[in-house]
Amino acid sequence: MVSFDWRHRLAVLLPSSNTTFEPEVWPLLPPGTSLHVGRLRLRADTLEELERMVDDVPLETQKLADVHPAAIAFGCTAGSFLGGLGYDKRILDVMAQFAPGVPCTTTTTSVLAALRELNIHRMILYTPYPEWLTMRQVDLFTRAGFEVIRYAFLGLEDLMNEVAPGEIYEAVKKLDDPRADGVFISCTDFPSTVVLPSLEQKLGKPVINSTVSTLWMLLRSAGLGYRPGHCRLLSIT
Repeated sequence: MVSFDWRHRLAVLLPSSNTTFEPEVWPLLPPGTSLHVGRLRLRADTLEELERMVDDVPLETQKLADVHPAAIAFGCTAGSFLGGLGYDKRILDVMAQFAPGVPCTTTTTSVLAALRELNIHRMILYTPYPEWLTMRQVDLFTRAGFEVIRYAFLGLEDLMNEVAPGEIYEAVKKLDDPRADGVFISCTDFPSTVVLPSLEQKLGKPVINSTVSTLWMLLRSAGLGYRPGHCRLLSIT
């Protein structure tokens, strides 16, 4: 009989349509760490659905708190920057009410911290989003003190999880600019984690995405170590 020793529990709130975050994160978890997921209703990245999604945060946070996690993340990028700079803090305030004493983060909170940790000040941004949503993210980064040197987007409201990782690799490679300190690939449902190491090697600079940034901050918030060797961010101890 196989024995499992789950000593550390991490929790994340994901959009109901997200099929990418879990399979990308499981191989990166340190031994003895488990992942527990709550779902926020979201079928597409439209303004109406993204605004409504946060209504599910209180109940789903409360349910995740029942597993006594070491940390909880709101794991949607667009959903945590939709209202501009500081919008993530409003979500965190709600989560804190329904999971008292549990460290909480959002994907946007995690991404901003990760960019600063890696000294990425002038960045390249690649998203699967429609133009209006991409521009909101560009504005967020600008207001947070970063410079977006170049950006590109696929124009998708849904099914970003069906984009091939190789397609993301080629798009980011073409988007590279020597003026940029690093690259950020947005969306936790955009399957880019597997190509981060090869992109870092090819471009010679840090390349991070929403998924790895969220995991990194979850681990840090829980006081756990990191699993090195996947990308520069997860190699930070």
